[in-house]
Amino acid sequence: MKRYRFLVCVVAAVIGCAEPSTQPIGDVRLARVSTYAPAGVTLPTSTANSIVAVGDILGELRDGVCGVTATVFYGGSNDLIMYTNSPSAGDRKCAGNPAGSYPRKISVVVSGGTYPGTGVNALNIGSIAPGNTGYRQVGIPLASGPCVRVQFNLIDGGGIPVSRSSDGRSYTISGTAKALCVPSSGPSTSLGLLSVNFTAASY
Repeated sequence: MKRYRFLVCVVAAVIGCAEPSTQPIGDVRLARVSTYAPAGVTLPTSTANSIVAVGDILGELRDGVCGVTATVFYGGSNDLIMYTNSPSAGDRKCAGNPAGSYPRKISVVVSGGTYPGTGVNALNIGSIAPGNTGYRQVGIPLASGPCVRVQFNLIDGGGIPVSRSSDGRSYTISGTAKALCVPSSGPSTSLGLLSVNFTAASY
């Protein structure tokens, strides 16, 4: 009986050492390891005011719904990564969508044409302190067209303002900056001043 009690105490001690951290999500200063959170992205539906990327009538593009994968990584890259056409997505059905379409639609308006987009990436947004705003690099990958992606860099006056909510769980990515058309090969070309306007939330 004494040996049994000793083993129970050892197991309990080991489990106690592995308790998860209760730190607020996204608090990079306290993060001991990289973590991630499922996310959702909401795009506008109008291309007014030089908005580059617009979404479809279904609203939020949320992780795990209709083939969307969306994640905010905390404590590592701190990036927001969202794609509409990941072959590894668990659910590619569009429940409640009258068109029954997959993948979800993103339209990207550049160089006088409208092209299908495949996602939105915003780099290092998780490092912005809750309640603050910072400038970040934003990329919008394209399925076809003159660019592999439209990119807003942090150089030459670029980058997009990103405001993080006071609770640290949502972001407003909105502004106008110098945009680049990044081809599959060769040098990038300037697209002039373009705008993005979308929100993201981690769950």
